[in-house]
Amino acid sequence: MSIVKQSNKVLILGNGISRLSFDKYIKTFKGQIWGANRVYLDYGKKLDLISGHIDVMQEAKEYREKHNLNYQIIGGHIEPDSAADILYTCPKEFRLDTGTTLIAEALKRKMQVSVVGFDLGGPDIYSLNHQDFNKQNWVNRWRKILEYYGHDKIKFIGYDHLPYLLSKKSNDEYASNYLDGKSHIDDTSYNDIYYKWREEKKLNFLRMIKMATLINNSKRTFSRLLSRNKDFNPGDAVTMPDSTAALWVKRYPKEFKMIKAEVVEKEKPKPIIPKVAINDNVKAIIKGIKGVGIKSAVAVFLDKSAMTEKEQIEILNEIKEKKNG
Repeated sequence: MSIVKQSNKVLILGNGISRLSFDKYIKTFKGQIWGANRVYLDYGKKLDLISGHIDVMQEAKEYREKHNLNYQIIGGHIEPDSAADILYTCPKEFRLDTGTTLIAEALKRKMQVSVVGFDLGGPDIYSLNHQDFNKQNWVNRWRKILEYYGHDKIKFIGYDHLPYLLSKKSNDEYASNYLDGKSHIDDTSYNDIYYKWREEKKLNFLRMIKMATLINNSKRTFSRLLSRNKDFNPGDAVTMPDSTAALWVKRYPKEFKMIKAEVVEKEKPKPIIPKVAINDNVKAIIKGIKGVGIKSAVAVFLDKSAMTEKEQIEILNEIKEKKNG
């Protein structure tokens, strides 16, 4: 079924991990969809407009051509961008980080704006160690935009940050938590994702990106250039997206060297084998549940290796009641 888009409505996709809970909502949204940076990897077919760092927008342009997609690239908010199809029209004072600039642009166009995946800091779907960087400036920029345009045309999907943004609370309230390795959003659905989030899951989202190794070929130490917690010392090497490495080499041609990684066909991840035995009594119950097979049902028992047969049967009976009821 095709989705009829309403041009006065826009859903802007951030890349905070809360977005992972709203895949169906995004795919069925009846309006324009805008997004930031590497969101094209997951929603390239749905996107109408994308913006981001100039290296990532070069990736987005190549990806669009390769896959025959239709999204436009909007740029010029950070620095001149050769990949951009159009330029921002919102006031210059709001042309800073990509997320808030997209918000300002939509409000400038008098659109009804919904946002999802705007966690205002903390873990990011596509950026490793993003939670190590203080993003309180995002909070400050949001507050300035809301003061200028008002908040009646803004809706957060999932956790509503508006009460915080409209309050007198400090800009660093969220940052003080995620920089300390804690969840900064007091919301059950967010915390369910937060505490399951692992680096290897993030890396899966980078599966379609060309990678390279950036080497500090100089005698100079770069303090907190690539990470808040670590210096980039002489001889150090860091793996990162090819286009990002190329940008660093362009900025520091005498100091940095880039080695492109060979393209390796990645194997499909092997299925996780549950640690518990599924005996005949349990299998008999599974067979009585409509639409549930042995393989899908055993997922219930993952990471529950201490479960007794009685506990397994109790859980399956609950599933059976819901499925067959």
